[in-house]
Amino acid sequence: MNHSQSPSHNQIISNQKKYTDTRTELQKLWAFLTGYEAVIALNLAFTVLAFMKPHLFLLSIFVILVGTLRCTLTRTNKILPVKLPVELKGKFKDRHAPLPGRKKYKTALGTVMLGNMRVDSKELWQEGGDLLTHGLIIGTTGAGKTETLLSIVGATSFCMGGGVFYLDPKAGNKLLIQFAILCKLFGRIDDLRILNYKKGGLTIKEFHWQKGTNTFNPFALGNASENFQILGMLIPSEAGQNESFLASAREVMKALLPALCELRDENIIRLSPGLIADYLNLQRVADLYLKKEQNVYVPDAEENVTFELSSKVLRPLQMYLENLQYDPSKNATQQNEGVTRSFGYAKSYYGEPLANLAANFGHIYDFDTPEISLEDVIFNNRIFLSLLPAMENPPAEQRNLGKISLSAVKQAMSLGLGGITEGSFEDIIENLPVDMRVPFLIVADEYAEVAVPGFAVAATQGRSLGCCTLFGSQDLAGLIRADKDEAEMIFGNTLNKWLMRTQDPDTTWKKFKELASTVSVAEAGSFGEADHFNRFKKETSATIKEVDKIHFDDIVSQMEGEAHFFERGNVHPINTFYHGIDEKKYRTPHRYNRLISILPPTDEQASVIQGYVDGAEQLLKKHSDGSIYPNLDPLISENPWHVQIKPFDLFANAISTYDDHDTLPNELPVPAKEVEKSTSEKSDGLKKQPSNINVSSFNNTKFDEEIDTINKDIASKSAAVSVQKELSTDVAKKINEDASHWLFSDSTGDITIADKLAEKLKAINETVYGADNPKLNSAEVDDIIHSTVKETPYTSSPPVKSSENDDKHMWDNIESLFN
Repeated sequence: MNHSQSPSHNQIISNQKKYTDTRTELQKLWAFLTGYEAVIALNLAFTVLAFMKPHLFLLSIFVILVGTLRCTLTRTNKILPVKLPVELKGKFKDRHAPLPGRKKYKTALGTVMLGNMRVDSKELWQEGGDLLTHGLIIGTTGAGKTETLLSIVGATSFCMGGGVFYLDPKAGNKLLIQFAILCKLFGRIDDLRILNYKKGGLTIKEFHWQKGTNTFNPFALGNASENFQILGMLIPSEAGQNESFLASAREVMKALLPALCELRDENIIRLSPGLIADYLNLQRVADLYLKKEQNVYVPDAEENVTFELSSKVLRPLQMYLENLQYDPSKNATQQNEGVTRSFGYAKSYYGEPLANLAANFGHIYDFDTPEISLEDVIFNNRIFLSLLPAMENPPAEQRNLGKISLSAVKQAMSLGLGGITEGSFEDIIENLPVDMRVPFLIVADEYAEVAVPGFAVAATQGRSLGCCTLFGSQDLAGLIRADKDEAEMIFGNTLNKWLMRTQDPDTTWKKFKELASTVSVAEAGSFGEADHFNRFKKETSATIKEVDKIHFDDIVSQMEGEAHFFERGNVHPINTFYHGIDEKKYRTPHRYNRLISILPPTDEQASVIQGYVDGAEQLLKKHSDGSIYPNLDPLISENPWHVQIKPFDLFANAISTYDDHDTLPNELPVPAKEVEKSTSEKSDGLKKQPSNINVSSFNNTKFDEEIDTINKDIASKSAAVSVQKELSTDVAKKINEDASHWLFSDSTGDITIADKLAEKLKAINETVYGADNPKLNSAEVDDIIHSTVKETPYTSSPPVKSSENDDKHMWDNIESLFN
């Protein structure tokens, strides 16, 4: 016997029976003809009818024509629930993407796949700019929240080439492997950075072969203000009756950090959480300001080192010690009780969280050059995964770890605002690292566990910085418990919301029900008697009522991956996009990226590097505008310029390549003793003009004539006796000890041809490099002489007859090439 007092399933009236369709039959038929399936079926039926009943041929053609035009021309079939995909750009105007004024519309620009409608499987697409309005995903355990977030990351950061910061407080290995698979599939494994706080109950060994995380030190870079903001997240924002001690804690850190950052920048100390905790010592703080020698404490050093701090960092220390009423004539242990007690209270706020970071996570933070830089992650589109194991860490420590990561991300985002407000448009606007088409995703799953006061600002200002923030939580009540003001700001500033399966009928349901608003429906007033086969039927009368767009039963009964998607006042019951990655199918191994630790250059080193860059740019600019080497073809960026000047091998080294100048030519001239030919072979050789100079591509008649003249003069040279200069002897010995090249042995007057060429080439190079670079100038000229010898390997044995104008012809040849 059933004692249940609740209505049975058969007694429940569904909304399909309760609500009335107020459309006329013609309107229903007209709407029916908009469906492709219906029109295809109708066209087939009337095609068959036209063959079976020829007298109805014209009627069939008319019906087919009307149905086809209705289906193809109706606006309903040219829109999707959100946006049209970019593949349709140029074909359709997107009626869901109006321009300001709502008179014109954008073309199809959807690039991010969000899922499909549950009823008709229509696709949901959004632009990258739509994601910049941020998102909130609410779903209980098992609703598919994490898989949905990962799918959005895959559809955006990987498919579009963007970056992502993903914070996962669950720290499961499955998500780690899924990220590794995505990175390998899209060829971005080198961009993967993983911050893993999980230790699995093991003791972390220093310099162990098996890596457990990439290193991260938010204090290794940044100024004192940025580091203070990160440290400020480790202490409570309010202290009630102890507000004065909390203010004192902030004051000591504001006074200490500028000095520590200056010492770090001067490579005196390595700034890390452990070192900051070490400096929360009254004597060490006082020494920085009061002592002139051995004033800086350095860990692992036998004694303090001496460094003169700048006045701008000494001033905050002075103000703090004066406000503390520190007596400079006494040591810290000799100060009055009020001074030590006040400093002790201030130290207690920072001491415990900093000591915990140093003791438990020193393998992550204790590095000068960490592998993870959040500025690099955001502005160079890296893939950053942060794993925070909630099961290993106590709640307070878990929140501190999450606060450090999110605070560092917030500070890195602020760099996108730009620091230049005066100058050209290019300096102020176009140099900002922002690309609205490909947003950078910041995903905070289970955000209630790591809520950071003030991080909701990322959702209010992130759009202008090209960053999209996605918050995930099991319910709104958890966000409110973490921070009520932050929860309200997050809910109000996220235009895209996914409501997945939830069991919270109070806070979550009421908030989303109000957001969905209501609609007007026609509801049947009652059911009347019918015939014997149908006892009841709906009365034709109906009343208009306001009902909620969504029903709590629809939310509770959703399966994995199902959600109600809220955007711009619309509610769409959807199946969320699923990435489809099965980690068991790929079974991919994972290996952390090992990055080389390199300290950033000092100001002096940066100045030298910039000088090289400026010099190279000036040289390329002069070549581009034709002020030097005007006859050379313009350089093509797609091909190495060495390949382009291949036809000019004889004088290729006249253009600076910054190559080493201590290498020898690959091919040496044949020694004189190996050149033994018969009289006929010699005469044939003279006729053939044995030159290795390739002039086929010069297309220069004057140059060709000069080459012919030079070759004829070379062929008629006789033995020449000359005294070789230092340059001739040095280069000749480098080429071959047994060879005596005519370029160095023949002379007109007291100077050889090679020396004359060298003098003129050095004069040209001084206009390029300046008179202050004689060493580089000589190296370039030396290379030209080497190339000349290589391209004209004519020995002076047997003797050849020299001509008085040999050097003039050679120089005219060079001038014709470059002028």
